[in-house]
Amino acid sequence: MEHMKVDIMVAGGVAAGMSAASQAKRVNPQLHVVVFERGPYISYGACGMPYYLSGDIPDPMRLIALTPEEAHQKRGISVYTQHEVLDVDPDAHTALVRDLLSNREILVEWEKFILATGARAWTPPVKGMDLPGVFVLRTLSHALEFQQFLNSQRPRRAVILGGGPVGCEMAEALKKRGLDVVVVEFLEEIMNTIDADMGALVHEELRRNGVGVRTHRRVERVERTRDGLHVIIGEEVVNCDMILVATGVKPNTELLTKKGVAEGPAGSVDVDEYMCTSFEHVFACGDCADALDLVTGKKVYVPLGTTANKQGRVAGAVAAGVEVSFPGIVQTAAVKVFDLEVARTGLSERQAREAGFDVDTVQVRSRSRAGYYPGGTPVHVKLIYEKNTGKLLGGQVISREGAAKRVDVIAAVLYFGGTVKDLYNLDLSYAPPFAPVYDPLILAARRAYRWK
Repeated sequence: MEHMKVDIMVAGGVAAGMSAASQAKRVNPQLHVVVFERGPYISYGACGMPYYLSGDIPDPMRLIALTPEEAHQKRGISVYTQHEVLDVDPDAHTALVRDLLSNREILVEWEKFILATGARAWTPPVKGMDLPGVFVLRTLSHALEFQQFLNSQRPRRAVILGGGPVGCEMAEALKKRGLDVVVVEFLEEIMNTIDADMGALVHEELRRNGVGVRTHRRVERVERTRDGLHVIIGEEVVNCDMILVATGVKPNTELLTKKGVAEGPAGSVDVDEYMCTSFEHVFACGDCADALDLVTGKKVYVPLGTTANKQGRVAGAVAAGVEVSFPGIVQTAAVKVFDLEVARTGLSERQAREAGFDVDTVQVRSRSRAGYYPGGTPVHVKLIYEKNTGKLLGGQVISREGAAKRVDVIAAVLYFGGTVKDLYNLDLSYAPPFAPVYDPLILAARRAYRWK
């Protein structure tokens, strides 16, 4: 068995892992930092995979920000791809790694260990999920496999299980490829990251673009026959040539949870603001770790690329000896669904009620530009706030332009614990090509504030 001794060992080499390794080397270039990645690629933009599959990005290698060779030459990081970390001993400061190509094993002695193993696709416990033609989309390797199937088999019909952000993005991608697409969602409405009344707008956009939508429906099983795959949802049978399972993810935390590490929501690893776990000298970051929700003050599991990169930088810096911290998140995200920008931040109305807030909401429909300026589109805004105090709890914006950047304004107010009055009093920019004199956010805040 080969032996290796390192200062910092990182398990996982995509967003959080490479951010951690890179930051550690910036802080202290003398450190021996090693990254082990189970897959063949590192440091790639997974969020760009639907646009690769749609044809908008023709070359998948454009999604890769850094290769192992570049990581070594430019940053001094040793990267081993197709190497799986099999076991970690937090007390002995060792880890067992297997080279998946040669099957040789390496015993690594480390001073600091960073878990950045991300998350894996979760598939529902339904018969037929392992049949040929059933895909998940979590890694770049998944995307390449998916693309090869599309090019070689020329499927005509697709079913997407899950109507969240990835499911909706892939509905657009596959429609662009000329497929007939049906989206099946277990919950009452499409896009469960926003409230059902706003999700109805996304539902209509899918239908407008020829996507079949089945909401509040449970998949019973999947079968393969001579004419393709059959998806049984209740009494309905949907025939297709391929299925994409986009029903969520589960954090890859087994390396530490089997050792008794403190856990967070949804099986994630619990970390403090320094990305420290309950084990000394062991850190976790990215899609395998939890984060503090700044609105509720409670831990949440919200796997997003922005959070992964920030947490990775903090983990790497702290492991290298610099005391920095990651304060938390307000769950800001945006997704493109055909011509719609769908953006959200903070708590949804449902989440706010479940958190125990005395909730009130307001919705407005305004315009993205001055009414007399050509090209404007409707902007739908929903604000969620505490009834008595006016404390802003969340916001959702849907439009054909400007929704993503407008929700960032709400996110900033949430970050600083502001109220609907604070949002109303913001000095936002105005020019006819960009916004009406009363921006849709200001209109919504004014209605919530009830200023006379």
